[in-house]
Amino acid sequence: MADISNILVCGYYGFANAGDEAILTALLADLGAAYPGASVTVLAGNPDAVRGEYGVDAVHWQDVSSQVDAAQSADLMVLGGGGLFQDQQDWDPDLMLTAKHGNVGYYAGFALLAAMTSTPLVIYAVGVGPLVTDAGRRFTRLAFERASAASVRDESSRALLAEIGVDTSRVTVTADAAWSAQPASPDIVPGILALEEAVSEGKTTIGVVVRPWRSVDTSEHLAAALDRLVEERDARVLFIPFQESPWLNENDAHAALEVVRRMNRIDRASIIRGGYSPAERMALIASCDLLIAMRLHAAAFGALTGVPTVALSYDPKVRTAMGQIGLGEAVIDLDDLTAERVLAVATTARTADPSAIEAVQGDAAKNGQMFGSDFTIPELDRETTIALTELAFTRIRKQADLESDFSTLEHEHRMLEIAHDQSVRDRGRLENQIDTLVNSRAMKTVNSYWQARQGVRDLAKKGARRGPTALKPVFKALSGPDPQQPAEAVPGGNLTIRRQIEEQIAQALADHPDIPGIVVYPPSIGWKVSLFQRPQQMALAFAKLGYLVFYGLDHINNEGVIGLHWAAPRIYLTAIPWGMTDLLEAIPDPITVSYVYNFAWTKHLKEPKVIFEHIDELEVFSAAHEIGKLRNWYDEAIDGADLVVGSARDLLEKVRKERPDAVLCPNGVDYRHFADHIPGDPPEDVADLAAGDKPVIGYYGAIAEWVDFALIRKAANDLPEYEFVFIGPEYDASVKQHLEVFDLPNVRWLGVKDYKELPAYLHVFDVATIPFLVNEVTHAVSPLKLFEYFAGGRPVVTPALRECAQYEAVLIADDAEDYVRKLRMAVDLRHDPEHLALLRRTARANTWEMRCGGLIDALERAGRRSADPVEAL
Repeated sequence: MADISNILVCGYYGFANAGDEAILTALLADLGAAYPGASVTVLAGNPDAVRGEYGVDAVHWQDVSSQVDAAQSADLMVLGGGGLFQDQQDWDPDLMLTAKHGNVGYYAGFALLAAMTSTPLVIYAVGVGPLVTDAGRRFTRLAFERASAASVRDESSRALLAEIGVDTSRVTVTADAAWSAQPASPDIVPGILALEEAVSEGKTTIGVVVRPWRSVDTSEHLAAALDRLVEERDARVLFIPFQESPWLNENDAHAALEVVRRMNRIDRASIIRGGYSPAERMALIASCDLLIAMRLHAAAFGALTGVPTVALSYDPKVRTAMGQIGLGEAVIDLDDLTAERVLAVATTARTADPSAIEAVQGDAAKNGQMFGSDFTIPELDRETTIALTELAFTRIRKQADLESDFSTLEHEHRMLEIAHDQSVRDRGRLENQIDTLVNSRAMKTVNSYWQARQGVRDLAKKGARRGPTALKPVFKALSGPDPQQPAEAVPGGNLTIRRQIEEQIAQALADHPDIPGIVVYPPSIGWKVSLFQRPQQMALAFAKLGYLVFYGLDHINNEGVIGLHWAAPRIYLTAIPWGMTDLLEAIPDPITVSYVYNFAWTKHLKEPKVIFEHIDELEVFSAAHEIGKLRNWYDEAIDGADLVVGSARDLLEKVRKERPDAVLCPNGVDYRHFADHIPGDPPEDVADLAAGDKPVIGYYGAIAEWVDFALIRKAANDLPEYEFVFIGPEYDASVKQHLEVFDLPNVRWLGVKDYKELPAYLHVFDVATIPFLVNEVTHAVSPLKLFEYFAGGRPVVTPALRECAQYEAVLIADDAEDYVRKLRMAVDLRHDPEHLALLRRTARANTWEMRCGGLIDALERAGRRSADPVEAL
């Protein structure tokens, strides 16, 4: 048998699609069994996610240069299931093997790459069809002719291959690899539904998996059917998204929201928002009494777990798969979908015959049998071989001419961001014009705010030499006396700058036509800070959900922003000089997320849906604002917001005294940022700890009066064989006041570290801790770092803080002696597989995307609130 040490896997992976990730799980297991120790590289939508979840290397699906390198070093290429050779959507053969490849050209392009690099190609359990274009048929035929071995997931795929001229004697009919999937333990479901998702009650549970599908809108019919099922069965409806994406055509959660908006019984509908694994979503489906599935693999999961399933067929593959297990009568084509039809089929829905499931699972097991033998590259006729190779080289050369440095791109830019390169450059040009305008001659236009023309010229010259800081007096003149006053009380300001900002807002809206909505953040914490906090994290999460975000900065800011500045995909830093805030009225139907100190700013928006988040006791903000003003602003926010949020359970209890409909939305985590960290050389200031054999107990966050320094001193003294590491800014004089703690030989304080560096430091920790004093202030805190610790896979020990005690994954210490005991226990759990799985699952259930999605859902309920308030997001 030939030595296979490097394998390149191609397909639709790393796009947060539960079905295709289940296929990748099966494929990697088959490769691991056939080629133990082989190095695997996967083409992926999110390479970091694939590396973190599967422990393999990954290359971005648009980074063609890296794909060529990977193919050249590969001993085997595998085009995996999840791949579907179909050309129902428009595609351009000229884009094959370029950053804009897609549809049948994306999959067939790998056959060209295999031909160019003389690498054996195996096609693994793919689907074929429909194929309606000559080009689609031709390239599909070439791909299968070039394959050394091939399997398809159903008989109709092989029949179509024969029809287009493929020699199907070398093509094996197996089954979709997802049929080998296994659910997570059912024990996790109650915790997910009750604690993480706050699912509404019902005697029965109806699971629903919907997806967007072109111009077909099924939401009204499906909503009517679900309303009837809720009434007839006293049911709750559980929407379980199978793909998470900012793009509307792949955004299952938004498709679910469109159904929920049309339901009368919105009080019984919940959208699962946590970032769960395929096995965990499968466990959620297994807990349902009925499943209505528009996703192929959701229907498969329902059948595998013994749930009566109704399949909504948007593609022939859905009907084919259901036919394989004898449930063809439970399929409804989208063209025939009505509420009555759904109800009729749901009434007679049944589980699949166990023997049919056993048969299809046996067929899925055959996929791995293709591996482990020698592969010979098929001998094509000379003309075809030359044509394939020349075509591949042509595409690679074209890509080389077009390619930018993909390693510097955010992976989720994808095709939309690439298509908008020119508009981004245009925005950059406009922003440069603003900079020039503000820092030089254009400052003359603010003369109406100054008594002396010469004074303005002097300021402009200083600004040109020293940057925006020198111009703060000018901006102050534009600002008005009180950041809480209405915009209309101030004159219009500089007309040139005003026109520029107006154009920027119009351009940003025009550049993002297909979005689920717009979120506006009033001026808050700056963007360029070392530790991202709740406002920045939630802004990023809204953008990841597909929303366009305008993140407010004070117009006198330290980031050099006037007007709009592109910060990340779908995020614009927004600094509007006072007197121009009426320009924000051009933003249609905005959702705004405000805090006590900037709630009044929301009046600048036109008919906003206002979320007020109560994130801390008012006294926390008293260093920057008078407590009397804070109380007045709080009362105004409680009364005027469409949705009121408490970020911790103690805070929720307080706001519910005035707003019984308030909801809980704790802090969350950027899961991928911490879970996907690949260890390299540790940071220099902890390299000795990483190389040593002493357990490391770590904390990062503010070093302030709420830290229990006596607890740290006792733990460090009782555990001299442990190292204690503290990272973060000195919020007050706490370090100086407690030098006896930080002078201990096994305690070190490293100061402030950038947010980007934290995963590397967290990786050095064996155990993470939040050693806070236990009092009413700390009880009211939702520690942002808690979920980051979980995502990094580190056991967590805390004192008996009520908010931390809500999570099974936390080891809670009752007193100082117990704190020392729990640290020892946590060190023992550091490599425990079950505990690590609990940590990761808890983190995925508490992402920022989950929090933001929950806020969107709660806003939908705000106008139709039931008597029983939603407990949590």
